[in-house]
Amino acid sequence: MTYRISIKTTIDGATEQMRESISAIAEHLAEIEENTPAFLGFSVFADPQDFTALFTLYVGEEDPDVATNAADSWMVTAITAAGECAWGWAIFPHPTEHERVSV
Repeated sequence: MTYRISIKTTIDGATEQMRESISAIAEHLAEIEENTPAFLGFSVFADPQDFTALFTLYVGEEDPDVATNAADSWMVTAITAAGECAWGWAIFPHPTEHERVSV
């Protein structure tokens, strides 16, 4: 089963810093995806007006709670791995939504 997990993040800072941060986080997510069979892909939509980014991760798991926890863990790992480039980022405590999708 595949689940689409949407995770909203916020950042303090300028638009240019936000672009750099999103790029760094996306690079780390891509690396996690390459090495994690259950991580099937991701996308990101950024809104520079309110300094938020919505990351959508696709997770291959049977249990929606396991999928949600995995996506949350990968996001935290990617933000942490981005280091100083991701200073000022905050992840909402729970993913904003998850739903089963067809592959």
